[in-house]
Amino acid sequence: MSKKIVFGPKKDFIWIDIKKDDENVVQELKNQAKLDQELLSYALDEHENAHVEYDAKEGLLLIVFNVTQFVKLS
Repeated sequence: MSKKIVFGPKKDFIWIDIKKDDENVVQELKNQAKLDQELLSYALDEHENAHVEYDAKEGLLLIVFNVTQFVKLS
């Protein structure tokens, strides 16, 4: 995966930053995070509006937003 950060009081949350153009990374994310095709399609759609999805059955929270660039403020 591109970048993985574990956080939270019990270290039971994971922040994953991926580059959607890398099919191997996307497939690895799908398999490891157990994302269904619907949740994965939200994350990969560049025209998707920022929003939150929650899958209670799997206990997955997906936060979708597009970051095209970072700007360093000084």
